[in-house]
Amino acid sequence: MNLLVVGVSHRTANVPLLESLSVPVGAAPATLGRVVAQGYVDEAVVLSTCNRVEIYAAVSAFHTTNPIATTTSRAPQRQPSRSPKRDAATSR
Repeated sequence: MNLLVVGVSHRTANVPLLESLSVPVGAAPATLGRVVAQGYVDEAVVLSTCNRVEIYAAVSAFHTTNPIATTTSRAPQRQPSRSPKRDAATSR
């Protein structure tokens, strides 16, 4: 068994992206069902708080054509914004 962890937090994403990925309490069972419905996922846990969203999954494969991360999004796929501090450090 392999453990896959996918997550985003207030430290790695801007607020609009984090809000679009959040899982409301009423949507948690459906979101978990979509994750576990993937053929390569044996079991999973979805954690969504006010400042982070994480999915922990026992998987049989890491590389597929249907990534777990897209199962929580209610908005169009967007790239996370990069931190200005990180951008400044990499441009030196």
